[in-house]
Amino acid sequence: MKTSNVLLTLIFAVFLGGCTGLKYLPDGEKLYTGATIEFIKEGEIPKTKDLKKEVAKVITPEPNRTFLGVFRPKLWFYEVTDTPKGKGLRYFFKNKIGEPPVLLKKVSPVAVSSLISNRLDNNGYFRSKVSYEIKEKGKTAKVIYTAVLFPPYRIDSVKFPPRINSVNSKILEDTAKTLLKPGDLYNLTTIKAERERIDLYLKNEGFFYFNPDYLVCYADTAIGKRMVNLSLEVKEETPPKALERYLMHDVVIHPKYSLDNDTAFANQDTVIIEGKYYINSDSTFNPKSIANSVFFERNTYYSRLNHDITLRRLMGLGIFKFVNIKFTDEVVNDTSFLNASIYLTPLRKKSLRAEILAITKSTNFAGPGIDLSFRNRNLLKGSELFVLSTQAGLETQISGQQPGQPSLGAFNLSVEAKLYVPKFLIPFYNVSKISSYFIPKTKFELSAERNYRVDYYTMNSLEFTYGYYWQESETKLHELDPVVINYVRTSQTTPLFDSLLEINPFLQKNFQNQFILGLQYRYTFNNQVKSQLKNQYYFRGTADFSGNLMSLLN
Repeated sequence: MKTSNVLLTLIFAVFLGGCTGLKYLPDGEKLYTGATIEFIKEGEIPKTKDLKKEVAKVITPEPNRTFLGVFRPKLWFYEVTDTPKGKGLRYFFKNKIGEPPVLLKKVSPVAVSSLISNRLDNNGYFRSKVSYEIKEKGKTAKVIYTAVLFPPYRIDSVKFPPRINSVNSKILEDTAKTLLKPGDLYNLTTIKAERERIDLYLKNEGFFYFNPDYLVCYADTAIGKRMVNLSLEVKEETPPKALERYLMHDVVIHPKYSLDNDTAFANQDTVIIEGKYYINSDSTFNPKSIANSVFFERNTYYSRLNHDITLRRLMGLGIFKFVNIKFTDEVVNDTSFLNASIYLTPLRKKSLRAEILAITKSTNFAGPGIDLSFRNRNLLKGSELFVLSTQAGLETQISGQQPGQPSLGAFNLSVEAKLYVPKFLIPFYNVSKISSYFIPKTKFELSAERNYRVDYYTMNSLEFTYGYYWQESETKLHELDPVVINYVRTSQTTPLFDSLLEINPFLQKNFQNQFILGLQYRYTFNNQVKSQLKNQYYFRGTADFSGNLMSLLN
């Protein structure tokens, strides 16, 4: 055993020794092993660790990947595999498992030094000096970049455009929310974010054709003391349309649009719902339910927020495959207007799904099953989702049976009906249209289950749930069920099962007939939808209240 272990260790070491990837390099070539960056501080430099991470993003190319810092198995696979003639096994080893060598000649230290200098400028480190040195060792080489840093420039003051037109006036109204603060470090990324912030604010105030490129920021460093004055202005060459503030005019909803028949609305009936024109081609949908998800109001200024909410809400109804909004502009009596045409392509209304199941459990039970479900995405023409599903399964004990014990088996049949209404239905209270990215829903659920245990008992259960489902944000979900009714009844018990209940009071308690009235609340936090986050979390908590309410009524 000891001899074989030593032999295997030697073979593994010899294999890895050949995996450095240096043996097959062309004569005179050096393998690029990466780069490092060093800062020489000429004064007080804050947060150099973050700055190094920022600068490292522009250093290219990436060297070959290594194992334990020395071995390069992917490079080795590439080099020892002959050039493939087609997409076969050799192609897989060479191009999928392996990777080509990154040679020093592919590196441009002069260009990278320029990029580092530019990135330092973007972070306020003006007039920094960047140099490089190539260090060779055998058949490898690395590059060391050195940057001499002087204290960064900070913002002294921020000047916004003068109040000479409607755009400038709107910008001045929102300066309290500016991202550019006196005393902060000069940062080009922050300046770009400020332009985008202003652009979004203007779009929510009716400036439909404006965009961030029409804003320019001048930086003046002449005041000295490593301070900079920023001046934000609207470019003189900005198109006139971008300076106009637009009111919403006609909003036309096409609920059954198709690319194959995009002229089919010419002679269709039109219904006016809340100031919007609804093309009522065949009464497939309730016009009001669709109009409630459109947040453009006639004679109000265009808003990007309402635009986004409209798109999300219409897609959130779950009955449309595509949603597209097209805008056209017009001028009436010197007033600029926008007309919106909303094109909706429906999904198939009904669907049926069947699944054949094979079930096995750790309790030595196994058996077949079937799952059938029917889905109607527009049951009452108001975008209601109705799901009817049924499950049937047969289980039997395949092993572990004790001598003299009766054969164990079970048959389970369940039926469940769910109805989701895309709004809050609160008794004796009318909830107005809620401006939110996510559609609140009211749910009704009714389920019945019959479980037959051979030679023991039959258990029937019935459950009804009435509740609400709403999403606060992309990461926060709330579910409130003010009414949860559960009825469980055990019947057709056998003498064998009755005898078990007599000798086990705890088991007897579990099989008593029960009628439970209560309420439930569930909260879910899930930031896994934000892929850019380094740390992601999923949390689901449930609070269940029952029993005490019935005792209070008694």
